[in-house]
Amino acid sequence: MRKPNGLSSAEAGLSLSKPTAGAPLLFVVGQLSLGGLERQLCYLVEHLLQLQHPVVVVVWNYRDSDTYVPRLKSLGAKIVGFDPTLSNARKLSRLRALTLSLSPAVVHSYSFFTNFAVWFACLQTRALPIGSLRSDFFGERKLAGPVVGRLSGRFPRTMIANNEAAAKAARRGGYFRPKATYVVRNGVDLKRFQPRDSWPSLPTAVGIGSLMRYKRWDRVLSVARNLVGQSRPFKVVIVGDGPERTGLQQLAQDSTLLTTVSLMQPQADVPALLNNSSFLIHASELEGCPNVVMEAMACGRPVLSTDVGDVSHLVEDGNSGFVVSQNDDDSLLNRMRTLIDDPDLCRRFGAAARRKAIKEFSVQRMAEETLAVYQNLRCKAPP
Repeated sequence: MRKPNGLSSAEAGLSLSKPTAGAPLLFVVGQLSLGGLERQLCYLVEHLLQLQHPVVVVVWNYRDSDTYVPRLKSLGAKIVGFDPTLSNARKLSRLRALTLSLSPAVVHSYSFFTNFAVWFACLQTRALPIGSLRSDFFGERKLAGPVVGRLSGRFPRTMIANNEAAAKAARRGGYFRPKATYVVRNGVDLKRFQPRDSWPSLPTAVGIGSLMRYKRWDRVLSVARNLVGQSRPFKVVIVGDGPERTGLQQLAQDSTLLTTVSLMQPQADVPALLNNSSFLIHASELEGCPNVVMEAMACGRPVLSTDVGDVSHLVEDGNSGFVVSQNDDDSLLNRMRTLIDDPDLCRRFGAAARRKAIKEFSVQRMAEETLAVYQNLRCKAPP
């Protein structure tokens, strides 16, 4: 039920008075649909609540049916939802009023396109605004549009990136770039994403992600077509949805691929998908710190990926998987053939991947580094 002031029912029961337990941490996110960004936010919020930090999550385009709404509610996070039909101007006004009322310590934009809104909402308040870079800096700026993209690339003046590649790109961003960028890479739930003993009898490459053009699933299908007959029998399973589904289905119906490639709708049990595979294949052209790469490694599966975003930091080429140049289809084909033909190598790479995930990919590490940024900036803030 839509409320007259434009807030969804998610705000019902939320007191706008300043919490007595201390100034809250306020997060602003575009939506709570199925996605890596939203999953990372849930991880962070859960850890903060465990540490007794009051948390409020503002959803710019709120829908009760979105994937992570029940999850955040079950954690005990307070949610303020803005109706998707509201104009951006009214949402901006509501966010400003909420910030003034709650007096948060930090307002952290968790979506790039809400960066400017967070900065504006914090003007003439003691709240510390922080922006986000979740993928490629110039790519996100373009996707947000010519006005919002530029403004959100510059404001707030301090941002947290989930990958070093985006932070480096931001430093070359001209006038519309942040003043300071901290890098805090994503985390993964190491209890949920962990290896199982079974491996598929037929070598299986799994690809998981949205069916967008930049994910380059067409390249995966092309390589698979060339490998049929060149190596032992294998399977390719692509899991996701998006605008490229029809085109990919047409490619997969090629007589050469009919028994080799399967396209599946998104699945809730991602660990099961990964554990039923021999390796993850990831051919994207645009990424930041891809969750699925970290999740595959946590499940003890090697990764074959293009060198995009921070993949080369996550995957040690020749140790926990293979990393190839984005436009090198020959190397992609050869590395895929190697993993298909050598199950023992997959197991050795997978064991190394799991060891690295345990050492570097925990949610606790991600949350502690985020809190350290907050604390560092609060200490530097003028009284």
